Amino acid sequence: MNAVNILHASGREAQQDVFHFHIHLVPRRENDGLNLWYESKQRIRVEFDKTLRKIKQFMERESEI
Repeated sequence: MNAVNILHASGREAQQDVFHFHIHLVPRRENDGLNLWYESKQRIRVEFDKTLRKIKQFMERESEI
């Protein structure tokens, strides 16, 4: 792992869906294909689901190491 994103959403307007404090740690590697930064106009469910699948695949690969 070369880097990490620490994500936190606080409040419904910030797209929080679990209403207690929590953070997401997303391990990152160069050219991992994850783009976690969207302009608000691009935040559509289809793009979110694609990113979520990539994160899950990445995490599954990491857990095998």
